[in-house]
Amino acid sequence: MSSYRYNSKMGPTWLTMGGVTLVELMVAMGISLLLGAGFVQMFVSNQVTYNLTESLSRMQENSRYTLDNLKREIQMAGFTGCDRELILMDGTPDGTPFLPFPTGSANPIQIQYAGDNIFTLQADVQINQTTPIQIADNVTQGGRDAET
Repeated sequence: MSSYRYNSKMGPTWLTMGGVTLVELMVAMGISLLLGAGFVQMFVSNQVTYNLTESLSRMQENSRYTLDNLKREIQMAGFTGCDRELILMDGTPDGTPFLPFPTGSANPIQIQYAGDNIFTLQADVQINQTTPIQIADNVTQGGRDAET
């Protein structure tokens, strides 16, 4: 008996079978089309989710940066350097301060307004001697008069 013949238990052997019918080909193409459409839909859905997550992450990072800067600025509000006592001047010719000068500090620096665009800075050094410094409109820069 040859293998080309009909086997009653298994049906026709693979060598005797003809080809794929048109109906089988159409069914296979339909199933492939459905699977391909599912893959495309899944890819598009993942892309939308990625874009949404990326924009939310960017917004979250920007808000953290903004809050950190605001926190730093709020913490620095009222900071006046080494001396925490702030002295505000009222702009009068005699330089009357809003708050009294601090007493009892080791080396206070007093800033007084003298008027007419001249500022007098007096520094209380450790031996309690003050040396006035005057800054006027005709400050020289590089050996030349600034007004010329």
